[in-house]
Amino acid sequence: MTPRTIRERIGGSGFSQAAVAREIRIDPSLLSRRLNGRRRWPAGFEADILAAIERLTTAEAAARTARDAVLRDRERLTLVEENSVTAGNGVSGAGR
Repeated sequence: MTPRTIRERIGGSGFSQAAVAREIRIDPSLLSRRLNGRRRWPAGFEADILAAIERLTTAEAAARTARDAVLRDRERLTLVEENSVTAGNGVSGAGR
């Protein structure tokens, strides 16, 4: 895999080179230098980058799922509270 292909894979993932670099625990400038051919590639470097993109993608999907669940729960609780107040079951701060 060429540096250009790796750069395209990173760009296509939606993650920045810096995010991928942090995920593989290297300085973003080192990743840039390696992708620009100014530093040699260690063995396994390509696999590390592809695995990092996969981990970031999985984490992002899990975060999105969790966020959506929280927002659905919040919406459901708001509707329950509104229905409770409408039915006269709501508790107000007055008279406590």
